[in-house]
Order: sequence, then structure tokens, then C-alpha cells
Amino acid sequence: MSEVEEGIQQFNRLVAKAALIHPMTWCVKRQWPMWTRSLSGKECCTCEHFVANGGICDPL
Repeated sequence: MSEVEEGIQQFNRLVAKAALIHPMTWCVKRQWPMWTRSLSGKECCTCEHFVANGGICDPL
């Protein structure tokens, strides 16, 4: 694997991590409910619940 390919893979991993961290950070700062789609449809998720579940909103 070339240095360029390795750099691209590292960047892609960082982007994936940032995508997970950003919604949680936004939620904690704003303290607004988050709406997410669960298997049963749309459920309301509070910030506390969102963070406690590691960014996953289960039906309340």
C-alpha cells in the first residue's frame, strides 16, 4: 500500500469517528431533544438518553 493510500484510509477512519462524536457534542452543548429513526419508526430522544447510549437512541 502506498503512503497516499494509507493516508486516505487514516483520513476516512478519522471522518467516521468525527461523524459519531459531532452529534453527541452538539447534543450536549445545546441540550435539545434529538429525533432519530428506530426500528419502530420515529422516536424522541433526549440528549441525556442519546449520550448514555453512546449516540444510539432506543425507543423511550
